[in-house]
Amino acid sequence: MNYNIEMQSAGLIFLLIILISFIFSKKRNSIEFKIFPLHILIGVFTLIFDIASCITIPHMDKIPVLTTVIGKIYLCFLYLYICFSFVYAILCSMNSSVSTKKHRIAVFAILASAILYFAFVLIAIFSKIHFFCSGRLVYSYGTLPSICYIFTAATITGTIIYLLLNRNSITINARIPIWTFVLAELIPAIIQFFNPEILVVGFAVSVCEYTLFRSLENSRNEDEQNEIIKAFAEIIEGRDENTGEHVKRTIAYVSIILEKLRENKKYKKILTKEYTDTLTYASSLHDVGKISIPDSVLQKPGPFSKEERAIIETHPLKGYALIRDSFDKIGSRLFKRIALELTLFHHEKWDGSGYPKGLKWDQIPLSAQIMSVADVFDAVSQDRCYRPPMSLSRSFEIIQEGIGTHFSPDIARAFLESRELVEQTYYNFAKNEKSEDKEDTDKD
Repeated sequence: MNYNIEMQSAGLIFLLIILISFIFSKKRNSIEFKIFPLHILIGVFTLIFDIASCITIPHMDKIPVLTTVIGKIYLCFLYLYICFSFVYAILCSMNSSVSTKKHRIAVFAILASAILYFAFVLIAIFSKIHFFCSGRLVYSYGTLPSICYIFTAATITGTIIYLLLNRNSITINARIPIWTFVLAELIPAIIQFFNPEILVVGFAVSVCEYTLFRSLENSRNEDEQNEIIKAFAEIIEGRDENTGEHVKRTIAYVSIILEKLRENKKYKKILTKEYTDTLTYASSLHDVGKISIPDSVLQKPGPFSKEERAIIETHPLKGYALIRDSFDKIGSRLFKRIALELTLFHHEKWDGSGYPKGLKWDQIPLSAQIMSVADVFDAVSQDRCYRPPMSLSRSFEIIQEGIGTHFSPDIARAFLESRELVEQTYYNFAKNEKSEDKEDTDKD
């Protein structure tokens, strides 16, 4: 048996194992999960026709037309795999935090890739392909394989450029497998350009798909972990019957601020996709220290005494200690850092009059500056055991009045400039809460 067939067959078997594992794994409703099966199927057909080509080349004198057709189909599938890898990289970068302009650029890049692919198919139909067969060595050469190398080099180069330009819009979890398949495609292409008899396509495709599969599994595990963290935070908030939805609302307000803040060039490099995603789900833990506050204080239906206020103001320090000691194995380093910042500093004020450290200005971490605005707005706009909710207009006025004293000017203005979206979010939560209350009443 030809060694090329052995290598490609091993790669094909490995791809089928990955596909079966994916089918029986838990799925997410994300673009990466939706297109992965198609990506791996293209890889499977690429190797099937590569194997078929290796089988027919030794008999090309007897079946020249079939050998040529199979060889051309193989190259078309190989370049389709390269193009689809490029599309996968683009789709991984297309999310709600990417500007409309970048979405247009991404769509243009996908269309350009599709045009290149169909151009290659037309070239494949009319171009000649030659084959070499000597003992255990079989491979194709000629005009069409050379054009395939050129098109592949152009597409991989485009992928690299796109990744570099959009590095802040792609999470590390997605970035690693994308760079892996870029290198796994680039290196074999270089090797086979100079040594066409060394066929490593099966190995390269298998490495690409395995890396992508592991990244999907990691992202799913991260999502489940985030849901556990969020549920834990909601349980803590639920100790105070008036703030049970506080976690969900503040997460929504934090997301709105981040979306608007990304338009500010000052924060463009800081607010990467990784940072904004991590901050969004870590924000659920900002009040985790309340677990150590006695119910008699936390649920007191009236103003706090000086002593009770002092007890309440210990929750940032207690939350910091809890995350530091209990969340060591949960989440990435970035998650732990942001969670610690949020928990400890979300009651600091821009002018230094906050607690527990009395930090001011940019001594306060950006994550805590953002959390402070979201937290205060939700607190004043909602019913509390010690006071009724303030009107929505008054709640916005409080944020306006706090610019430069309580809040970072940039963060507060980003929030106020998103007023329409904030109001829509506020009313959506209010509507959902009324629906849930009605359901509970009907059940009773």
